[in-house]
Amino acid sequence: PIVAFYCSKCDELLLDAKVINHVAGIFEREGSGAWFAKKAADLIPHGARCKKCKNDTFVKESDILDVWFESGVSHQAVLKPRKEFPADLYLEGSDQHRGWFQSAILSSMAIEGTPPYRTVLTHGFVVDGRGKKMSKSVGNVISPQEVMKKYGADILRIWVASSDYSDDVRISDEILARLAEAYRKIRNTCRYMLGNLNDFDPAEDTVAIEKRSDIDRWALWRVYTLLESAENNFKGFTFHKVFNSIYNFCVVDMSSVYLDVLKDVLYTAGKNSIRRRSAQSALFDIVVILTKIMAPILVHTTDEIWQSLSGVAPDKSIHLEDWPDIKAFKAKVSRAFGDADIKKWNERLLPLRNNVLKELEEVRATDVIGSSLDAKVILHSSDKEWQGVLEDSRHILSALFIVSDVSISRDLPKGGNPPENVPVCIEIKKAEGKKCQRCWNYSAAIGNDAAHPGLCPRCKKVIEEHFGKDR
Repeated sequence: PIVAFYCSKCDELLLDAKVINHVAGIFEREGSGAWFAKKAADLIPHGARCKKCKNDTFVKESDILDVWFESGVSHQAVLKPRKEFPADLYLEGSDQHRGWFQSAILSSMAIEGTPPYRTVLTHGFVVDGRGKKMSKSVGNVISPQEVMKKYGADILRIWVASSDYSDDVRISDEILARLAEAYRKIRNTCRYMLGNLNDFDPAEDTVAIEKRSDIDRWALWRVYTLLESAENNFKGFTFHKVFNSIYNFCVVDMSSVYLDVLKDVLYTAGKNSIRRRSAQSALFDIVVILTKIMAPILVHTTDEIWQSLSGVAPDKSIHLEDWPDIKAFKAKVSRAFGDADIKKWNERLLPLRNNVLKELEEVRATDVIGSSLDAKVILHSSDKEWQGVLEDSRHILSALFIVSDVSISRDLPKGGNPPENVPVCIEIKKAEGKKCQRCWNYSAAIGNDAAHPGLCPRCKKVIEEHFGKDR
């Protein structure tokens, strides 16, 4: 309402600071609805009289403020009293460019000489899966309550976070089902990592990053890259890029590469061996960073993860934790994984792994091998740079390819024509020796030990360390 009164006798306007402040006090206590609920006599300050005829009875103004002006000056009513002027962000739909955003900046420039906001974010409107406006009569409306009842609140939040709001935002049962599947993959990745941290105490078992294996240091560099990307995209309000990077990290970097390679170590290495503790140290660091990155989106799931993570306070919510110190984390990772390592993994080892896995699938189709552990891989390359990379990485190649053995040759096979991007010819053969009953790797040494005829030397050592040589 416009806080003004008219003399009931001569119709003279009464509009001054004393009257406005008095009514403002009533609004502060009772809300602006008091204007319509109360009579003029209950709103006007005691002793007020008409300046023209000295009458003391008045009639209320029936007009209201222009709604754009009213909302536009919310920076004065909301931000200034709380000493939060200007706002960090004004957020509304794209129709507000000529509405709230404009009325806010015009009134603020007139009153304060500065905009009322540091940043403005506009978004499109929610439409159905085919891009049509939602309408109850058409029957294409999907309510948030229905989504949460069927999928849970975190799926609804994923839908919001994964949407490119610069255009209209689509929602449908098919879209939600697809996002629920994406959520399941992220959740299962975290669940697998947590399951392998059951006996890990970060205070006692953490291995210094410089002493961790190559693949563990690579994984830590990948989660640093995710953190850096997420921080930049959160600051830029490009939430769909944050979610996409989280999904790709879990599905590609973790599930398809790191966790796939790590299974042999987690399942067969000695319980307290430095190799297993190195892997667990990396998994712990990854879960901590990943959970903090996901927390603004998957609020309930990340709280559940945090309460299941050993080494952190179980009664403390993830949402009370600080955002990771990216500079400190970068310094930590850079000490153990430099530019040369990044180049080797990105441009050499991972492309080579993709080619090897492709060859293994083709050979598996011919029934020469069953699982990849049935195979021996021979890498042929006449490229001197690649020869150096292969020799330098010889100790991790079997684990990286998940095969029983890898050998390196400087000669190309007859008719060999390696690709340009990875000048290495790949030859797949049946692995030599017998299959270890414990780790399923093949070894020519299996059967040489009468006490453990079915175990490879590595598994024999683990068993003896755990149970003693007499078992």
